[in-house]
Amino acid sequence: MSDKMLKFVKIGQQNPPKREVVNRKKDFNEIYDEFITEKAKEQSSRCSQCGVPFCQVHCPLSNNIPDWLKLTAEGRLKEAYELAQSTNNMPEVCGRICPQDRLCEGNCVRTSVRQKAKSVKCLYRRDKENMPGSAREVANAEEEGVEFVWLSSPKEFKGKNKVENLIVDQIELGKPDESGRRRPEIKEGSEFKIKADMVIKALGFDPENLPLLFDAKELQVTKWGTIKADFDTMETNLKGVFAA
Repeated sequence: MSDKMLKFVKIGQQNPPKREVVNRKKDFNEIYDEFITEKAKEQSSRCSQCGVPFCQVHCPLSNNIPDWLKLTAEGRLKEAYELAQSTNNMPEVCGRICPQDRLCEGNCVRTSVRQKAKSVKCLYRRDKENMPGSAREVANAEEEGVEFVWLSSPKEFKGKNKVENLIVDQIELGKPDESGRRRPEIKEGSEFKIKADMVIKALGFDPENLPLLFDAKELQVTKWGTIKADFDTMETNLKGVFAA
């Protein structure tokens, strides 16, 4: 084992310093300044190089994270980049948006700030603790002036020829659902109005009608419309057909 690794017990986690809010609101450049080479090597050395690297196992692309951190810690940055690129065609993009802390959604609100919007509100049906988005991105957005309206759910758009108002339901959290998060439930008679000139929907994507698309009406799908497959074998209900 290289003596350059396993330093997580001695060196604390550290992100690059943030650029000043007043400056980054004016452009679409990075939120964080770059790590200089020595600092990148230091932070990479925190990797535990464990026998079963959960970071790699649970990465959707199975990126070889421990090895590229080891290469970075050894100052072999070009090789680290080549290794990252071997499993990912867009490491430059994924390296910036990968939500290591939590999964992300709705970051488009920060773009609105940069387009000189006087007020930007992000409505979300759960509270901050139950949001699947990146806590880091939420903090960055709040620093830049975005207001998060928790426990609220858009119901209806109002206006003549364009949106003028948004009708919103207040939400309360009920019992946990299948994912373990508390289920959002509309409060009776709780709707309120928010003035708006523009609405940006950040509600995710719905899959197409896959059985119809593949001309296989017998293909089973989940309640979300995605292909239903065995978690162990990845086989669908159609013999010899697999999905990942």
